[in-house]
Amino acid sequence: MKKIRILFIMAVLVFACKESGVIERPDDLIEKQKMEDVLYQIAILNAAKSIPLNNLENEKIELAPYVYQQFGIDSLQFAKSSVYYASHPDTDLEIYQNVEKRLQAYKDKIKEENDIETKKRDSLFKAKNRKIDSKGKPKPLDTLALPKK
Repeated sequence: MKKIRILFIMAVLVFACKESGVIERPDDLIEKQKMEDVLYQIAILNAAKSIPLNNLENEKIELAPYVYQQFGIDSLQFAKSSVYYASHPDTDLEIYQNVEKRLQAYKDKIKEENDIETKKRDSLFKAKNRKIDSKGKPKPLDTLALPKK
């Protein structure tokens, strides 16, 4: 009896793990590049939604309908395409890796722009707060810049 139960459990596991069939390509499948663009846009908007004092929350803007309208798709088409790509793990992985690369590139660009802006602000602050000597010349900022006697 115990052996039969073990065989039954093993048979169930084997058949449960067996691929029941590949999901057929929907007629209105969102092409791979467009799907990547849609997912990238959703990620950007979700990140923007998490920023305090943003207009998305204040204006009650729904992200999904906005993205669907922007790309000329609907929620059913997006859902079918998502399921189809999920049933093809290599393609799905490639799409998400490309989205991740794009997000990282965007993040690096924003960081670089912020660094440039910070340097500008710092240099303006230093210039504004620089002391002027009695001859109208700026005083040195450090002791190494003092004139030799």
